[in-house]
Amino acid sequence: MQNDYIKELSKKTFQEEPALEFQSMPKRQFHVPSFFSGLLVAVIINFVF
Repeated sequence: MQNDYIKELSKKTFQEEPALEFQSMPKRQFHVPSFFSGLLVAVIINFVF
């Protein structure tokens, strides 16, 4: 009974790991333009006020 439970757990973590890797890559690519656009907005607000 315990063996089946550990097998299920290991299968779940094995499935989650590539999913996490897949999510972190597009997140990193999206973060850089988002940062620069935020910086641009901050600079524009500084000039207006």
